[in-house]
Amino acid sequence: VIDSIITHNDVGTTHSYKYYYDKNGIATSFIEKSFYDNIWENSFRTTYSYDSLGNILTTVIDSWQDTYWANFMFQNNFYEKDNIIEIMQAYINNNWENQIKTTTVYSNGFKDSSLDQTWNDSLWINSYNSTWNYLPNNQLSNSLLEEWNGSAWVNYWKYTYDYMNDAEYSSILVQNCNGNIWNNYALTTFSYSNN
Repeated sequence: VIDSIITHNDVGTTHSYKYYYDKNGIATSFIEKSFYDNIWENSFRTTYSYDSLGNILTTVIDSWQDTYWANFMFQNNFYEKDNIIEIMQAYINNNWENQIKTTTVYSNGFKDSSLDQTWNDSLWINSYNSTWNYLPNNQLSNSLLEEWNGSAWVNYWKYTYDYMNDAEYSSILVQNCNGNIWNNYALTTFSYSNN
């Protein structure tokens, strides 16, 4: 069980994350703090609620406003047979307003697709669609991210995974689509030792 984490980045920002658990060891919340002028200051507080199966039902994110926690973001999760629907809302002008809806479809326990939509006054508008393909041994083969152009899905990013010994990654190729042409963007290769 993680008690706390401290992170540092290359621009000199330091954050800490303090985790809180219930009697069963389930994470109920965490508080993020930032280090400014040699003082730790509250930044965000995230609180979870669960259903009887241990699935996260709600995620509440509050932001620190000098002396009190204020509403910031709220996420509702809905679980159907092979789908998970997540709806993220932001607290704007004393009201919770829809922001992003993500619908993820699973097959045999593996993620097949994920549709992101953004709220536009009264309806959800397509934004991004991700799909995953697997090898016969259930290892991830590739993933594709498409972007909605207003009338159709267009290719955006593609990740291709290669393995050694049918186990560890040997490489991950990232490609970006420009028109109908896939351009190599990044290649990560892996090496392993027996130590």
